[in-house]
Amino acid sequence: MATERCPRCKRVRNMRVSVAEREERQPDGSRKRFRTTNFHCETCGNLVRSEVRELEVRAL
Repeated sequence: MATERCPRCKRVRNMRVSVAEREERQPDGSRKRFRTTNFHCETCGNLVRSEVRELEVRAL
């Protein structure tokens, strides 16, 4: 389980982690995939941070 300092609680708390993926088409027709990971304080629900990472697009 992830733990981080919550800016609202001002204490180290457990984080609730959610992950979402999305795909974007570029003007040249290529595709890019992204994974967004959000970290929310388990106690107060405050968004502590987000990470966005680009993923490889697999050819079919």
